[in-house]
Amino acid sequence: MNRVELKNKAKELLKGNVFRILGVILLVGLITYVVEIIPGIFGIKTSEVIGNSSYGVQVTKTTSFGYIWNLVSAIVSAVLNVGLANYILKFIRNENPTISDIFDIIKEKISIIIPVGILCSIFTVLGFICLIIPGIIVALMLSQVNYIIVDEDNLDTMAILKKSADMMNGHKGEYFVLGLSFIGWILLCMFIIPIIYVIPYTTITFALYYENLKKQTN
Repeated sequence: MNRVELKNKAKELLKGNVFRILGVILLVGLITYVVEIIPGIFGIKTSEVIGNSSYGVQVTKTTSFGYIWNLVSAIVSAVLNVGLANYILKFIRNENPTISDIFDIIKEKISIIIPVGILCSIFTVLGFICLIIPGIIVALMLSQVNYIIVDEDNLDTMAILKKSADMMNGHKGEYFVLGLSFIGWILLCMFIIPIIYVIPYTTITFALYYENLKKQTN
């Protein structure tokens, strides 16, 4: 797929809509962040100091509760990202989405979102344990699962993972290069203000990639 065409289409869609998309992304990020810091709010430790390194830096260990809460946070993040995917797909399809679309898809498909999210995390972690490159390959293979969950109603957990892998067959390098093409924009984010544009820009571009990939594979 032509990266320039995808990016130009994303820019076109964002005209007058940058703050709308940014607001939705920030809402999802804020909810995720609040969930992550809940233990701290109530004074519950998720890690503990076990000593100091030879450089005088404190060495910490995650507590049992910390591992549990990390899993909870990961699940919440996975669930909300599907809601965000639903909103973004509706936006690029000119379906005039509302905030309720984020949560409606969650209520409708929560039973499939959670196991898919857990398996994606497990497979990706296992890939990175093997080596960095296998981890990246697995992440690329499963990169379309959130969109597939939104669009498909009759697929079980493994079928969703397989569909993403099948869609990305022959396209992983292309998708990886698309991500690399945003490095210049990401570097500009050091000046803060471009973040306002870059986050919606990349989000819309990757959703448009899925739309084109879906048409090709169909």
